Amino acid sequence: FESRTIYPLLAKPITRLHFLCGKLLGTLLATGIAYLIFMVAFFVGEMEIGVPLVWGTFLQMIYLHFLGLAILGALTLMLSTLMTHSAALTVAFLFFILSETITSFIRIYGENASEWTVRLLLALNYGVPQLALTDLTAKVVHLWPPVPMWVLGFWAVDAAIFVALFFAISFLRFRKREI
Repeated sequence: FESRTIYPLLAKPITRLHFLCGKLLGTLLATGIAYLIFMVAFFVGEMEIGVPLVWGTFLQMIYLHFLGLAILGALTLMLSTLMTHSAALTVAFLFFILSETITSFIRIYGENASEWTVRLLLALNYGVPQLALTDLTAKVVHLWPPVPMWVLGFWAVDAAIFVALFFAISFLRFRKREI
C-alpha cells in the first residue's frame, strides 16, 4: 500500500473485496508452493538416508502446517491494513514466535502466578491461535501414528475462524481506507 502500486490495480473495475481476496489467495498460493518444495526436499532427504516415514503423520504434518501458514497469511494481511509494511512483518514475526510459547509459559509459570495473571494467560491461550499445535514435526521424526481425524477437523474449523476474522478486519479497515 505504501508504494502506491495499488493505483494500476484499481484503475480496472475491481472491488476492494476482490483485491483483498486476490492478495490473500496469492499469499496462500506462494507460501503453499514454497512449503511444498521444502517438503519434497525433506522427503527426498529422508528417503535418501533410509529413514522410515509414517505417511499418514507426514501428510497430516503438511496439512496442519499449511493451516498455520493460512492463519499467518491472513494475520499479515490484516496487519498490513493497520500499519506500515515493516511494522506488519515485525508484528507477524513476533506473533509467530510468541504464539509458540504461550502454552509452555502457562504450564511452567502458571502455578506461581497471581490469579489476574493466570486469567490473562488463559485468555491469550484461548484467544490467540496456538501455532505450536499445528507442528507435528516431532511426531513425524519419531514415527508416531497419525493423529485422530477429529483433531484435523477441529484445527480446520479453528483456522477457518481465525482466517475469516483476520480477513474481515482487513476488509473493514481497507474499505474505509483513503487511497
